[in-house]
Amino acid sequence: MSTKPGLILIDKPVGLTSFQLLSPVKRAAGTKKVGHAGTLDKFASGLMLVLIGQATRFVQFLTAEDKEYVADIRFGEETETLDPEGAVTERAAPPDRETVEQILPRFTGAISQRPPAFSAVHIDGKRAYKRALDGEVPEMPEREVTIHSLELLEWDGDRSEAGSRARIRVSCSKGTYIRSLARDIALAAGSRGHLSALRRTRVGEFTVDMAQSPDELGTSEALERSRIWGRQLIERIDGISAVDLPPGLVGWVDQGQPLDSGSEGIPELEPGLHALIDAYGNIRALVEADAGRKTLKYRGVFNRLDI
Repeated sequence: MSTKPGLILIDKPVGLTSFQLLSPVKRAAGTKKVGHAGTLDKFASGLMLVLIGQATRFVQFLTAEDKEYVADIRFGEETETLDPEGAVTERAAPPDRETVEQILPRFTGAISQRPPAFSAVHIDGKRAYKRALDGEVPEMPEREVTIHSLELLEWDGDRSEAGSRARIRVSCSKGTYIRSLARDIALAAGSRGHLSALRRTRVGEFTVDMAQSPDELGTSEALERSRIWGRQLIERIDGISAVDLPPGLVGWVDQGQPLDSGSEGIPELEPGLHALIDAYGNIRALVEADAGRKTLKYRGVFNRLDI
């Protein structure tokens, strides 16, 4: 069976790297052209958006979506990686629940955040984590991110118990480091802390309860049953609208020939990105409409229906 392009939702288990997660998908799809819209660390679990074949062109749009996590902050110890896999670098008495509840509202809205030293951020052309592994102490520039909501779900322990734990739910913008958030919440509470567990529960409109385990996706038939493509995908991506492509224009579009908004069966399109969908539900092209001109600009042509 020839695997077609599409999005696959996978619930990554703890203990697998994101790279390891993609290997069986590549084998089942019969292609190396497989990507994802955001990694998860080995200690983390949850929703990963995996794209096959020509669907990898939508990575940039899916990585821009807001995300939601359930995270455990372990108070009392900060680690060099800000997660459970790093060596302890700082210790302090853990806070009580009341203190944590009082400071959480400070971390909602637009906030400045310093990414972890062990991260994929580029510092002078080199990944920060590679500099950290080489013994450097990289200067991590702060960035602005947005925390849409932050909720304390569970509390375990009090000030007399080293290693108190808070479980939080975070809804945030792209680029947010939950490891940094854990560190900063602990510091604001007069303590030290690190992220001890993390589960991604949502990316945009896709939720983890829509996903399948890696074991369920080991064949091309299983991938085909789980594949999200066409209008089903476009309607879940913010900033792209789905437009019906008249059958007579399919060949024209496949060749990337000039196409005008409001003519030849194409409706007047609002400025922005639009996906042209054929009668069989396939995406044939991604085009951009500009208020200042009638001719649409091609952003991608999907003239093959396989990968």
